[in-house]
This record gives sequence, structure tokens and C-alpha cells, in this order.
Amino acid sequence: MIGADEPANYSVRVTERANRDIDAIYVYFAEEFGEAMANKWRGGIIKAITGLSFMPERYALVPKRHFRMAVRHYTWRRSGSSLTHRILYVAEMDGQDGPAVRVIHIRGASRAPITAEDAREIEAQQ
Repeated sequence: MIGADEPANYSVRVTERANRDIDAIYVYFAEEFGEAMANKWRGGIIKAITGLSFMPERYALVPKRHFRMAVRHYTWRRSGSSLTHRILYVAEMDGQDGPAVRVIHIRGASRAPITAEDAREIEAQQ
């Protein structure tokens, strides 16, 4: 039984933008490393995203210099891989249907930092 002091489970939603990010990274991996690697990557990132349903606030906030909302990020790397990706999301305790996580963007960690223009585009596509 979950008591009042237990952390809430959050529903997890992936925005269209984040789904397009996943698809684009998958295609890149399939072309560069083969379909088997791309499938492993996609399975891993989906598992990582699903894991945000429990205590999503445990990951750091993105510095607020560009985003107008409280965006968190989880830096994820598939076991056995050197490729790292950032999962950007918003955790809302008082969402319309209860606690919810909205995954808003996924990007390679080695990419250039997010600019103010990138942030506005990501926020607009929620």
C-alpha cells in the first residue's frame, strides 16, 4: 500500500517533437550502425523515458536562461555504448490528469548547447 509520504507515479507523455527526435535518431543509427543497433537504442530510450514515471524530479533542471518553464534533463546512455542522449522533459505535479511528465525533446549530448531560439521552438511545439 502506498502511503501519503510515498512519491506519486507520473503518467508519461511524449510530444510529437520528441517522437520526431526519436525517429530521426533511429534512422541515423540504422544508416550508420545497422538496424539491430538502432532497435536496441530505441528500446533503451523508450525504457528510459518510461522510467521517468517514478520520481522525475530526481534529475537536474536545465538552466533557465532559455526556457520559460521548468525543464529537467536526464542524460541517458545505453549500456555498452559511448553515445549519450539528453531527454528533456517537464514534470507537472498538478497536471490535468494528475502528476504527468511531458517529454519535449531528445538530442545527442555532444550537440551544441540549446540556444534561446531552440528553446522557443521546443516550447512552441508542445
